[in-house]
Amino acid sequence: MRMNNPARFIPPMLGITVPHPFDDAKWRYEIKWDGYRCQIHWTDHLQIFSRSGHDLLSQFPDLADIGNFLDVPVILDGELIAWENGKPSYYALQKRTGTLHHVVVFDCLYADGQWLCQKPLATRLEWLNRCVSTSSKIVVADGIIQQGTALWQLVKDRSLEGVMAKHLDSPYLPGKRVSYWKKFLVMSRQWTKVFSISQSAEGQWYWWVSPEHDASLVMGKLEAPRGWVLSGNNLAEKGEGLNSPWRLRRPLRVEVEYRELTAKGKMRHGRIRRWQD
Repeated sequence: MRMNNPARFIPPMLGITVPHPFDDAKWRYEIKWDGYRCQIHWTDHLQIFSRSGHDLLSQFPDLADIGNFLDVPVILDGELIAWENGKPSYYALQKRTGTLHHVVVFDCLYADGQWLCQKPLATRLEWLNRCVSTSSKIVVADGIIQQGTALWQLVKDRSLEGVMAKHLDSPYLPGKRVSYWKKFLVMSRQWTKVFSISQSAEGQWYWWVSPEHDASLVMGKLEAPRGWVLSGNNLAEKGEGLNSPWRLRRPLRVEVEYRELTAKGKMRHGRIRRWQD
C-alpha cells in the first residue's frame, strides 16, 4: 500500500489466532484489551478512526484533547477501551454512559515526518515511547519479552480477554492478516443443549444453543458442523411462520467455547467444540 498523506486512514494490520500460548525470546507479549481497535492521526488536527475507517471522535468527544499528550505529528495504532469496575468493559463502551474512555496505543506508523511501517517492531516501539506522553486518557501498552505463557496465565486469572504476541523484527503490513502477530484468547467452555435449529437461504444449518435445562434462553445461534444434516436420530418439526426455527425431537448435547456471557446470557465469540447425538 502506498502511503504519502499522514491524514488518510490506513487499514490496520491484523494477527492470527493460535490455540495455545508460547514462549520465545524474539517475541513481545502484550495484554489484548477488550475494546474498539482505533487509529489516531495527530497532524494539523486530531482524527480517531475505527478499524474500518469510520470517525470515532464524534462518538467519543471526551477524547478530543488527546493531541495535548502527543509530542510530534504521529499515526498511532491502539485500542479504545472503557474502564468499569476495575477492568475494561466492552458493554460500557457500547453504552457510552458516564464511563471513562482511554486509548491504549501499541504501535507507531508515522512520526515527525517519517513513515515507519517498514521498520521492525522494536524500532517502532522506540518511536512510540518517544512520541507519547502517557496520561489518564492515552497510555503506551506495556509488554514483556519471551514470557508469553506466564502473561497468559495472569490474564486468565484476572478474566481479561487474552494476549497478543508480536515478532520484534516484524514490519507493519497495512490491511494484512499475518503470522507476525498471534493472539491467544482466554475462552470458557460449557456443555449446552440444542433444542431448536434453523437454516439459511443458502442451506447452512444453525444450532440454537441453550443451557441444558432451559430451552427458553438462546445463548447463541452457531453454525452447525460442516456436513451435518437432519436424519433419523435428529428429526425436527418446523415451527409456524416463515422464519420460525425447527424444533428437534431429540435435543443435541453440545460443548461450546466462548469469550464471555453478556448480562442477558448471550455468548460472545461462541463456537462449537464437540457434540453428542
